[in-house]
Amino acid sequence: MRTRYGLSVRREDWSSCRDIAHRLLTKDLSEDERSEALFALGFAQEKLENVEEAKHSYKAALGFNPHHEAVLKHLRWLDNRKKT
Repeated sequence: MRTRYGLSVRREDWSSCRDIAHRLLTKDLSEDERSEALFALGFAQEKLENVEEAKHSYKAALGFNPHHEAVLKHLRWLDNRKKT
């Protein structure tokens, strides 16, 4: 499933990325894997310009890994984007 996600990213098929991340989140994952899957979901939502959904996924990812640098970076970027 992760390989399909990677292929979808390379094709910039963000709807498929979102769907794959949703399916991945139904699996039995470690906390780190769940954080990564939530980041992937948030990233796809961000690319689809679903800002609130992206923020929700990013914040959920922080619940599993509060120091996830990529999540923190994307949340800051979304917050700054809204202000400009």
